[in-house]
Amino acid sequence: MAKKAKRRGRPPGSKNKKSIGKSVATMDVAQLRAHIDDLQSALAKKVREQRAYFEDQLSQLGGYVSRL
Repeated sequence: MAKKAKRRGRPPGSKNKKSIGKSVATMDVAQLRAHIDDLQSALAKKVREQRAYFEDQLSQLGGYVSRL
């Protein structure tokens, strides 16, 4: 029986897309506030994308159920 090849490296999507220039611990309050605002907007965008995706999937299922 052949051995399975081991996967190496990080799984897809695990690397940070945007690097934080400096450590959060060394940021002043204004920088932290700006960073939090950036994170909140990125999270809101992800939520909108996921909502749109699932609403589309749900509408397709609704069409499938009505055909039965």
